[in-house]
Amino acid sequence: MKIISNKSPQTRLTQLIQKLNVLDWLFSASIFLLFLTLLFSCVTTSIQEKITSDPPGAYIYAGPTPDNLSYFGITPTTGKKTGGFGLAFASYYYQFKKPGYENSDILFVPQGPPNRDRYVHANLKPKSQKTNIKRDITSDPPGATIYAGPSPYNLVMTPFTTPRTVYFEGINPYWPAEYYQFKKPGYVDSEIIFKPQGAISESQYVHANLKPKHLETVGVQPPKIINQGTAWPIGYGYVITCAHLLGELGKTTLILPDGTRIRAKIELTDKANDIAVLKVKESKKLPRPLVFAKTTAITGTKVFTIGFPFSASLGEKPKLTEGIINSVYGIGDDPRFYQISVPLHPGNSGGPLINMKGEVIGVVTSTLDAIKVFELSGTLPQNVNYAIKIQYAKLLLETLPLKKAFNLSLPRGKTLAELASQLQDSVMIIESE
Repeated sequence: MKIISNKSPQTRLTQLIQKLNVLDWLFSASIFLLFLTLLFSCVTTSIQEKITSDPPGAYIYAGPTPDNLSYFGITPTTGKKTGGFGLAFASYYYQFKKPGYENSDILFVPQGPPNRDRYVHANLKPKSQKTNIKRDITSDPPGATIYAGPSPYNLVMTPFTTPRTVYFEGINPYWPAEYYQFKKPGYVDSEIIFKPQGAISESQYVHANLKPKHLETVGVQPPKIINQGTAWPIGYGYVITCAHLLGELGKTTLILPDGTRIRAKIELTDKANDIAVLKVKESKKLPRPLVFAKTTAITGTKVFTIGFPFSASLGEKPKLTEGIINSVYGIGDDPRFYQISVPLHPGNSGGPLINMKGEVIGVVTSTLDAIKVFELSGTLPQNVNYAIKIQYAKLLLETLPLKKAFNLSLPRGKTLAELASQLQDSVMIIESE
């Protein structure tokens, strides 16, 4: 069978010419691309990698992985790479080491853009040296008791006397800022000395010159100094008060609610926490013991104290003042103390801080020195007072050879007036020379 095409010879010629044009265009494009490839291959480029450190002179360790670093050179150094178009530095890991300095962290440097220089840099930290510094604490004359604390309002009596040397060892150690005062029988208390924070690895020196209280005169005796405050019984002939009330001679007398005077012996003292435990032989003469609280009070708890403020002027009958716990921390966030709004005056020291269950939660110790605060800040503080938490008295009592624990009953009153009527006869005046 014969197939006859409907296309004319002219149409077939046109199609053939079109096919030849496409092939010609493809061939021309291939030649052009080949030309570009040859052109770029003939162009030579050069890029640099600058590796530095501060300080210079560090050993460079480099590698393709952080676990395979090898010695590469010493900073500063410059690496070069030469080649054709699209030249770039590959991803690499670096670490720098120098004697006397901490090793740098391992640095990952990713592959850079084509035909661009790359920079690698590390800042090295000097190695910390473990040193030993000291603080010499002295007085003239020696033998003065050292009081110290983080603020001038919360100096704590230490168990140490001058001269004393304290050593501090560590990495780049420095002495923190601290306040000091020195006290010695027969001498005027020193001014409060502020020692600012020391420079790193620098020793410090604290010194005070003490002045005699009385000029020695033939036939003239200095007047007796009698400290007065508040004390209260806890059972078995033991009595609690403040350590700072105890006089230099250790002669201590308790004045009972009926005016009877009995002698007391100093049994235990904790000067750091300002607590003292006295022992009375005539224990049957003591009034009703007070009961310790079993738990720590919280902020906002209503509290009161009974004591003998300004007894020489106001009389020897007990006085009650009330308030709340403003904070469960003392000066400088000291966790041993409560800050209270209960008004306190000289003579209240040593008194019990009592909650509305009739439990003793603390021992009244001090009030913020308004004059010193005004001198330092220009502002008068109002009713900022402190009591040591009763837990610290409990710890002191654990050293006593008690055959059995205190087994005391709480008062039955619920109101402040009812509690006061039952507890006011349990507090006593303490006098100590």
